[in-house]
Amino acid sequence: MAYSNSTLFARKDSQLSKQNLASLQNIKIAAISPNDENVQNMYVFAKENSLDFNIVYYNTTSEVEKAVLLAEVDAGIVANHHASKQTKIILTFAPQKLYFGCTNSKPFLAEALNKAYEQILIVNPIFTKDFMKRYIPLSLAIEFSLSEKEAELIKNTKPLKIAINNLWQPYEFYDARTKRFYGYTVELFNEISHLTGLKFEYIYERKNKAATADIFGTFGNNIEPAHEMGYKITEPYLKLPLVAIYKNKLDIRNNKTAIIEDTTFNYEDFDIFDSWQPVYFKDQEACLNAVRKGSANQTIMNTFTANYMLEQKRKYYRLKIDILPETYFELCALVKEDLDPAIFAVLNRSIAYVSETYSNYFIIKSTFKANEITLSSILNQMPFDVLFVFAVLISISFITILLNWSKNSKRRIIELKNEQLQDALISEQRANEAKSQFTSRISHEIRSPLNAVIGYISIAQTHEKTNQQTNNYLHKAELAAKQLLSLLNDVLDMSSIASGKIHLVKSSFNIQEVIHTMGTLFYNQAKMADLTFTVNAEKIENEILIGDKLRLTQILTNLLSNAIKFTPRGGNITFTISEEAKTKESTHMLFSVKDTGYGISPDFLEKVFNPYEQQNSDNYAKHNGSGLGLSITKNLVTLMSGAITVESEENKGSTFTVTIPFDITYDCKRRLSSRYKSVFILISSDNLRYRQDLEELFRHCGLNIEYYSLEKTFSLLNDTTTAPFQLLILDTDEFTETELVIVKKIKESPLGKYILIVVSSYEQSIDESEGFKAGVSRFISKPLFQSTLFNLLLELFGPYTP
Repeated sequence: MAYSNSTLFARKDSQLSKQNLASLQNIKIAAISPNDENVQNMYVFAKENSLDFNIVYYNTTSEVEKAVLLAEVDAGIVANHHASKQTKIILTFAPQKLYFGCTNSKPFLAEALNKAYEQILIVNPIFTKDFMKRYIPLSLAIEFSLSEKEAELIKNTKPLKIAINNLWQPYEFYDARTKRFYGYTVELFNEISHLTGLKFEYIYERKNKAATADIFGTFGNNIEPAHEMGYKITEPYLKLPLVAIYKNKLDIRNNKTAIIEDTTFNYEDFDIFDSWQPVYFKDQEACLNAVRKGSANQTIMNTFTANYMLEQKRKYYRLKIDILPETYFELCALVKEDLDPAIFAVLNRSIAYVSETYSNYFIIKSTFKANEITLSSILNQMPFDVLFVFAVLISISFITILLNWSKNSKRRIIELKNEQLQDALISEQRANEAKSQFTSRISHEIRSPLNAVIGYISIAQTHEKTNQQTNNYLHKAELAAKQLLSLLNDVLDMSSIASGKIHLVKSSFNIQEVIHTMGTLFYNQAKMADLTFTVNAEKIENEILIGDKLRLTQILTNLLSNAIKFTPRGGNITFTISEEAKTKESTHMLFSVKDTGYGISPDFLEKVFNPYEQQNSDNYAKHNGSGLGLSITKNLVTLMSGAITVESEENKGSTFTVTIPFDITYDCKRRLSSRYKSVFILISSDNLRYRQDLEELFRHCGLNIEYYSLEKTFSLLNDTTTAPFQLLILDTDEFTETELVIVKKIKESPLGKYILIVVSSYEQSIDESEGFKAGVSRFISKPLFQSTLFNLLLELFGPYTP
């Protein structure tokens, strides 16, 4: 309905200035709360402009203003501050939309308000801008000024010819009776002339082909036809909603739509005109007549023109009018390409300033003139028999009608349109809600686990495998199928999330099982997509947690699915879990999904968690999806009292970080710290990062370890004086033929007497049975958890080692 802005203000005598951003460096700012959105906006602005500042918090806006006036701080940051005799505005930024708010128990209020607001826009297209100026003024408004060079250039510039075309009525027209030019465009350029000193000469042209004209005052925002005429286009000075005018039923996609020949409006910019049937007529009146007589089903106009045309002719009173959502019409001016660029720049600045300041006044004035009531207009609007009966009454009441005609006409339109739109709007809104709640969500959420089910079953069916391998693949397919069922249930739960009716189911579960399930599922998906998938577990002491395992799984699945989907071939995905702040009864688990994918643009980053939103780029367009996954994830994390953040750089990748609190049941560290202190372990690995992770885990558990590279391990193969290790752990990314050869050489050497454990990724290039034959005692998947280590030692060395 409107918008709000963050404002940075200071005392009237302050030296702080928007024109000198360096003056804002290291200032002290007063604010209400760290959670205040204005504070967050200030941090964003400071980061974008490489500024630092200190902040002091107060309880109320009044206290913030008092602190500024008493010079306790240099400036204050609040919403919509108004400059006064004692303060001035330094910055106005981060505009935010304002909406109507209604309780869920009375949805009809929102429908009624939306309907009324649409009708207001039909009658007064610039209502929002006028409303903001009157009640939430922008105190930052900068006075228009010219440089000395510009002023001198304007002084020596000859009068510029502006072509006026009656086809653009009521924006501009020539009155042959008074031999004068009228309309919004004329008022605009008159004010620009007064503001800048530029001189204009209006000429009447029947077509937009006046080679002698320096400027066309009214033209649709379309660069190509302007360039073909030899003109360049200014910034838009008026933006109006589009409306459809029809007789019986509005249907743009399946019925004929009347539009003007040689129109400069680019209908292809809006999805609603993708599949339509345009029929061309010479002007707007011909389009309306076509709709009235049935040769076209509807015609398209902007609200200003539509109001003017429908009020001109009584014969159109039976036609209906609806606003077309998400569409608009922009007006610009055309300027000859050979005009001095400095003059063009002045025109652009003055157009922006004048249209922002005087647009409401211009529309009222030009509408009044275009709809001026004369005897001929009365005769044109009414049948002769009515005119005969009421001729005396009309002549006597002429002044009264002149004053009240506009007001009554607007009221009649609003009343008529409210009745016509009520049933149609209710039906449309219900249909859109149903469509939004189901059909737009499902494809994005089910694709990944479904692919896993199909993939594992296909592998099990098409290759000769042992029963153990087949059962392994079928087990993984079963896991993915269960995950798929959970996702389908989550899609159906979205309505419960929106209404606040969803409930968490807390139970005891092992976080290791969740991580290995995610690793098993997404390792294979990443491999098929030619991606490197890494899972890291860091500093995890508490593995048995109490919380909602299903919702946690859904959160991780959504993040990992997106990472694989939006990372090109050859990229990397790293899934990390760690344990953060913890107490005796609870702990916070941190889950991080980092990719080297397409990344997220800065503009889209702030709305990445909004439902149904998808980034508009070629990389994202080729992936189908509902745009609902991250919204579900955000809601579930919030429901679990957690937090989710995202850091991203376009074309470099993204990192999503989720922190969730869980209750805990016991401390794994106490089980390990007092046992197996006499066990000596040799770890052989060339992966420095994973060697460090393993070292931290083993040291944390109180075990005796040595780390060797593979090269050093080979140097010990024939060394009979090697330290008395009891366990040899071979770390590898994937167990291939190369690793099999290494195992055989180790087992044939003096090191072969030790128990050999292989720690590798989720899939092996060769059958594990070959490894067992070669002397491998156990295969363990990454990442390695404390409980996995404890169970391994318990199995190999018994319940206790003194």
